[in-house]
Amino acid sequence: MSSIALIVIADDGLAVFSSIGAAETYMEAVDVEDGVYSGAYDSDGRLYSIQYSGIGAWDPGQVEILPTDTIDKEAASNAIRLNSKFPLPETATFTELVAALERHVRPLK
Repeated sequence: MSSIALIVIADDGLAVFSSIGAAETYMEAVDVEDGVYSGAYDSDGRLYSIQYSGIGAWDPGQVEILPTDTIDKEAASNAIRLNSKFPLPETATFTELVAALERHVRPLK
């Protein structure tokens, strides 16, 4: 079983989380609104929707990350390769890419 629950594609690279709740707590609604995060996948290649609500003068808002019905390991692989801070083989499978992330990146909790 993977220690990675969610891989988030951000404008400054990848963010890897040990749980959906950790990602929701870490991410700020204003950043979601501003498009800082372009996608999220779990370790099975399932696409997640990143949503926000409640942004107001005195409310920083809340982030909610929800699974979709889409599993796209090819799109997830491409996103990981394009946004990784370290080189990854072009021929690596999605499973191999997740394993490489597990070796090189400590998931946020």
